[in-house]
Amino acid sequence: MLLRVCKIYILIMLTAAGLCVFFTMLSYFLNTSDITDSIMVCAFFYSIPFFGGGIILGLFCITVFFFKKIPTYELPVIMIIISVASLVFLLPLCFPQIDRIRLKSSKSAHERLVSVHLNDLREALIKYSQDHQGSLPVAEKWASDIEVYADESYVKTSRRDNFMSGYGFNKYLSNLKLKDAAEDSVLLFEVSGDNFNVFGDEEFLKRNKMGNNISIILIDGDIIKCTVKNDGIIYEKDGIKLSNIRWNPTKILKF
Repeated sequence: MLLRVCKIYILIMLTAAGLCVFFTMLSYFLNTSDITDSIMVCAFFYSIPFFGGGIILGLFCITVFFFKKIPTYELPVIMIIISVASLVFLLPLCFPQIDRIRLKSSKSAHERLVSVHLNDLREALIKYSQDHQGSLPVAEKWASDIEVYADESYVKTSRRDNFMSGYGFNKYLSNLKLKDAAEDSVLLFEVSGDNFNVFGDEEFLKRNKMGNNISIILIDGDIIKCTVKNDGIIYEKDGIKLSNIRWNPTKILKF
């Protein structure tokens, strides 16, 4: 009976190890697709109890063998070897995938939070303009001016902690009538640091080397991703590169 259980365990462990290796290779070939990463990691974690159980059961069978209760010990030894080898082999494969999934989840959560903030700030700027003859605030104090229009759940007692310190205002929109600005113009952009009332343009992003995947929002509400590379900026939306983004709301774009 014990030897039959050992055979079943060996089949289960080989299957689990094979699935982990298969989805790991598939993940690499498919450029780390989220679904293959997730399936491979799930297969690994669900198989760990079987590997651990295989080691314990194998040691138990070997102990029973020495009491002459089973005719052979080779099968339990094979089971222990497969369990240990699978763990040693799969751990280096799976941990990078686990870390990649963690980073993707963290990045996705950050992007969702930034999108919420940008949309709330855009609505606050629109409300401000409605109460000020259609004009947007002066760039030098845009964040201070719209504090009363922002969602109070975001506004903290200290400006250093205020979520508006993580975003900048397009300087070309300073004190401009909202109706006079093209809807595809940049309204706000993501910045690092905790300075209040940040404003600027493309040169500001290049000069400050903002890094990868900066989020910007246009007046019409579209959220664009941009990456600063070699003093240039690459704009993307839904994975599609955009040829140009309007910063100066009154300037005619050249394509």
